[in-house]
Amino acid sequence: MLRCWGAGAGQSHAETKERIAKLLSEYLDSRDAAEASRCLRSLAVPFFHHELVKQALHAAMENPAHTDAVITLLKRLSESCEVNSSQLAKGFQRTAANLADTALDSPTAPDAYSSILAAAAAAGLLEAELLPELRSNAAAAAGAAEHPAPSAAANAGGGGGSAASPSGAAAAAAA
Repeated sequence: MLRCWGAGAGQSHAETKERIAKLLSEYLDSRDAAEASRCLRSLAVPFFHHELVKQALHAAMENPAHTDAVITLLKRLSESCEVNSSQLAKGFQRTAANLADTALDSPTAPDAYSSILAAAAAAGLLEAELLPELRSNAAAAAGAAEHPAPSAAANAGGGGGSAASPSGAAAAAAA
């Protein structure tokens, strides 16, 4: 981290990520944006603010009730120039780039991300020319979540459940 983002407040990359996670968790509990802002400044890693954006987006994807709070925080940090537009964009891009992987664990993530993206666009957080790329990544991830690639074991005849199995047929009949 030292070489890429500067020494910060003397913490390692992992420690910085942990402190960002704690800052974000405390903000989501208290909605105290001033305190979140103070904590972010104390980290002294302005070139790592994209990590805050990424973690905030993941928190909102995991719990859509956090979306408004996340957008409010990011807007405040953007308007106060504590998180610049480049760091905002990078956080959104990092999240979008990994959305297909996120969708493997959480199939609703692409739809949640699209909703967050719409809220961010409405709040004026992102530059208009960035939106098509981000929307495209969300759409591709949604498609991947709906039609996951078959696993190697299934391709090799290694099993895995299917609608043809007794439990799959019962579930299909019950639907």
